[in-house]
Amino acid sequence: MTIKLQLPEDSFLIAKEGKVLIGDPLYSQGQELTETVHLSEKLNIKPEKIFQHLRVVIGDEVKKGTILAEKRGLLGMSSASSEHEGKIAHIDHTSGTMTIATSTSKKKAIPSFFEGIIETFDSSKKLLTIEIGKAKPIELKEVSNNGGGKVCILNPETDYFTLTEEQISGSIIVLDEPQLHFEPKLEALSIRGYAFLKGTPSTDLPYIKIKSIEDYGVLRSGKYSHIIFSSFEKKALLYLI
Repeated sequence: MTIKLQLPEDSFLIAKEGKVLIGDPLYSQGQELTETVHLSEKLNIKPEKIFQHLRVVIGDEVKKGTILAEKRGLLGMSSASSEHEGKIAHIDHTSGTMTIATSTSKKKAIPSFFEGIIETFDSSKKLLTIEIGKAKPIELKEVSNNGGGKVCILNPETDYFTLTEEQISGSIIVLDEPQLHFEPKLEALSIRGYAFLKGTPSTDLPYIKIKSIEDYGVLRSGKYSHIIFSSFEKKALLYLI
């Protein structure tokens, strides 16, 4: 069974098509660095004529050594190539330059919160299609953001004083409704998010609200060890690892 995740607009996919495990680098997000390539100088042409010599367009992804533009002359071919991996962000025919948003930017790597197979990635829409395998879909009433991890079912009354980071780190905490006094402790123990039947939490972590009591019962049954949810599709999949 597949699920689609829409990555943030300023993200850069790190993972390649194929198997991805929980904790593997998935994508990066943060401040981009740019490389400016002076095409008109490199090719010795007028700035307004660079479009006649381009080999790439805005939005194209390039690698180190990718030819960006070239000019054929009496003495052979001259070319300008990229020094970094990245994406063509801007082409200026007034200055004769090209700007590349590089993948070697100051970005934070976001780890994978699922185990599955990346089937496709639509870079224009930032849409990632993931094959989870055998899974149980559940309907959601609300999804704050993409998320997932190990399913952890808690009882606030009995578990508050005994929880450890080893037990719940990386988990999606399942509660009937938000427990405001409980959230700070849970989040200090490195959980990944929440799943509720009702109520609205005060957290910044990803959370979902289950649409039906029946699906909530399946989630709490312990039959499935992991969950992944998508704000793009507004759905969740339960699966076993």
